[in-house]
Amino acid sequence: MHADAIEYRFTVEDPKTWAKPFSGEVPLVKMDIQGPFVEHACHEGNRAPENMLSVARYQEKVAALEKGSN
Repeated sequence: MHADAIEYRFTVEDPKTWAKPFSGEVPLVKMDIQGPFVEHACHEGNRAPENMLSVARYQEKVAALEKGSN
């Protein structure tokens, strides 16, 4: 791993649910993001992310048109 990353490791132990413990790991890398960061999560049946993104794209288009007309 490098200085801008974290190695996230975990182990799940629940004998009532799982036959044996299991582990996993996920590299978390710093990103250079311009503007707000929107979490990506399971959103089955949830239209809010789609609506938020469509409004953001509309606002970007309006801003670009306004900038171009000045």
